[in-house]
Amino acid sequence: MNPKGELRQVANDLHYANGIALSNDGKTLFLAESEASRVIQFKVQPDGSLSDRRLFVRIGQVDPDSGSFAYPDGLKMDSKGNLYIGQYSKGRVIVVSPDRKLVKTIDVPSPGAPNLNFGPDEALVYIMAVDDPNNALYWGKVYEVPNK
Repeated sequence: MNPKGELRQVANDLHYANGIALSNDGKTLFLAESEASRVIQFKVQPDGSLSDRRLFVRIGQVDPDSGSFAYPDGLKMDSKGNLYIGQYSKGRVIVVSPDRKLVKTIDVPSPGAPNLNFGPDEALVYIMAVDDPNNALYWGKVYEVPNK
């Protein structure tokens, strides 16, 4: 919404936009472009508009084990500014530092781990998982993982 309370478009030309997360200071917006295997970022201006669109990470480059066709999905920012990136294409969440380095990976035994959230004090990560990402009804489960 703009200052007048009206809906406004602040970004376009997104390649299968999916997950979204705001930095802890509210100055950077992260978006998963799933089909492009990347996460991009924008600066958030005081009026809420977005500027300075740029690449944050390509999943397969920061974590080669995720592969070049990684499919980033859900995003979550922790209190340290690390970005947790769920993947629909793999049973893995990757954690990337603010300086774009791989901090760690969290693997689950399902073939897809598209979304996540933290438990109290970020001591746990709850990971949504998909057991068969190729067949509707896309059955899945939730894993609770210690966040070490």
